[in-house]
Amino acid sequence: MKVSVVFSKKNKTDLKGYLFITYVKRDRGIVEKKKVSLDYSLSKDDFDKYFNKSFNQFTPNRKIDFKEINAKIKEKMDFNPFVIKVEKEHYKFLEYMQNRKKLKNNYSTINTYDSSSNMFKKFLYDKHKIIDIDFHYIDGDFIIEMENFFSKEGLQFSTIRFYFNNFSTIFNNAIKNNVYVGKNPFNDHKIQVSPKPKKILSDDDVKKLINIKKGDLYFIESRMFLFSMFANGLRCSDMMLLKYEDIKNEYIEYFQIKTKIPMVVNYSVEVIFILLDLFDMPETYNKLEQEMMIHKPEIIPYRLAKRRLLRKLKDNKVDEDYDLYYGFYLKPNDKESKIIIDELVRVEKDINLHCKRKINQYLKNKDKQSLLFKDFVKSDCFKNFDKSKPMNEEQFKTYKSRYTSYNAKLKRLSKHYRLSVEDITTHVSRFTFTNVLLEIAGINLNDIRIALGHTNLATTQKYIQTGFDFKKSDLVNSEINYKYRRG
Repeated sequence: MKVSVVFSKKNKTDLKGYLFITYVKRDRGIVEKKKVSLDYSLSKDDFDKYFNKSFNQFTPNRKIDFKEINAKIKEKMDFNPFVIKVEKEHYKFLEYMQNRKKLKNNYSTINTYDSSSNMFKKFLYDKHKIIDIDFHYIDGDFIIEMENFFSKEGLQFSTIRFYFNNFSTIFNNAIKNNVYVGKNPFNDHKIQVSPKPKKILSDDDVKKLINIKKGDLYFIESRMFLFSMFANGLRCSDMMLLKYEDIKNEYIEYFQIKTKIPMVVNYSVEVIFILLDLFDMPETYNKLEQEMMIHKPEIIPYRLAKRRLLRKLKDNKVDEDYDLYYGFYLKPNDKESKIIIDELVRVEKDINLHCKRKINQYLKNKDKQSLLFKDFVKSDCFKNFDKSKPMNEEQFKTYKSRYTSYNAKLKRLSKHYRLSVEDITTHVSRFTFTNVLLEIAGINLNDIRIALGHTNLATTQKYIQTGFDFKKSDLVNSEINYKYRRG
């Protein structure tokens, strides 16, 4: 029998794959193969770098837990899957689910196992006065009864589907490990979730948030929300755990916690304003606007040229067609205004560049591991946090607590400032950003997929219902900047 350690990815685009032991048995020309998972994930680079094929062991290193995985490999190398096995210990469903949970080191997964198993346990006791159940008693009728119970308990269909996916995973694992012999009953039970209209802030709502000043109620929460929106719709976890080291000279570079995909985002003007506010440099932009000059058609201060142009174009629309030019509506033959606007855009880019330099000078002597929104998170447990790895228990609990607090404060912010969306949540910033993308002429589904950091188009299609590549990031940021241009 030949035994080998192999590395395999579920999808080609995945950043990480899993380790397996393969067994090949040849007997009288008949070849039998079996594959057993080692329940360990790592990157292909780490596998190639640290795995010694001659000894079927990982060399000592600080990147992976080589002792743990080497022990697993040694155990499985001595195992013969072709020998008839003694019947495994009999498990009931929830008992087995708890055993699977103990193998997890991702506290987010552990939390979902706990919440779903607690609801399962409540259903069993309330409806059948039992605390656990054998696998073979769970059939289609049982699942329908459980779905009705969950619904009456007030769970949304999306939550029920999420819980059922967890139960289905347990069934698949039990079948794979010969704990249960039979069919997974959850495979034939589909829960249809009707898509809800996305909650999106209006232009007036966004401008209200922009106008909140330091010292005003919910200032920090407004900056977190706007930062998420203007930095390409950052997810809450990526925004809240963004570090000073992620803010580079020209771009913001970060590692997505959910998808484990690196992202690069261009500074938008509004992101610059937010950073200047957070770093107590609010007058920097205004000062640069006063100092900068435009050179066509005459040398005049940037701010004066901008005011003149806005005054000239204000309320001058009539029944004829207008073209949108860098956020301004112009008559097609208004070449003079286009010349001035071209100059304003050029100088605006210079101002942005100067502001980025000021921001990076400020951060130069700061702790690179410090969180951008540390005043809201108020914890040092994320210092040296590696976003490519799961959170530990303290980090997970801290994040969940701050996430809950942020959502609660967003609702109070919305009520206080009379926004059009009352039940505002963290994801509304991402929805609002996506809505702006959809309004941009010529943008396609793949552009939106890359901008949002989705791994496949199907996710984006579901998301928008009804990343632009890096070349388009400047275009998208420009469109958003001009949409919310400050006077």
